[in-house]
Amino acid sequence: MPSAVLLLPAAGLVRGACLDAAYREVPNRIPLGMAAAWLAALALWPPGWSVAGASAAAAAVVLGAGFVFFAAGLMGGGDAKLMAATALWLTPAEAAAFVMATFLAGGVLALAALAAGRLPLPARGPLARLRALDAGAGRGLPYGVAVAAGGLFVLGGKAGILGL
Repeated sequence: MPSAVLLLPAAGLVRGACLDAAYREVPNRIPLGMAAAWLAALALWPPGWSVAGASAAAAAVVLGAGFVFFAAGLMGGGDAKLMAATALWLTPAEAAAFVMATFLAGGVLALAALAAGRLPLPARGPLARLRALDAGAGRGLPYGVAVAAGGLFVLGGKAGILGL
């Protein structure tokens, strides 16, 4: 599969992160579009269907784990679906690295939210957006941002952009 094809899931991740940051929701059309693009990519580029089973199994495991976190109130359902749709594009080993990178990015996001709640931030300008990360607002963290960070990191390595 050409590296340029990985721009499809990357675009879905960026869109999902932006919507989650703005509205605390990842619409179903984002992970569904990523899954449809994955099916199209399998049909058009080798190795295609020969690796589809392993990727689908990894995505199923990620989705199951995501819904455990959702049931515990630790993650939104849209975030879990976004993670699973991203895992479709990865091998099982890459999916494991993606989950780890996502959880690390989530920790950074949580620390940023804590810091944003304790630091005086300007009412306007780029730093004012940090106020949106305030978990104390009762709306939770926009975890789609962490999912996108983890996914873009692993997809960048897969595409050879990061030299991983």
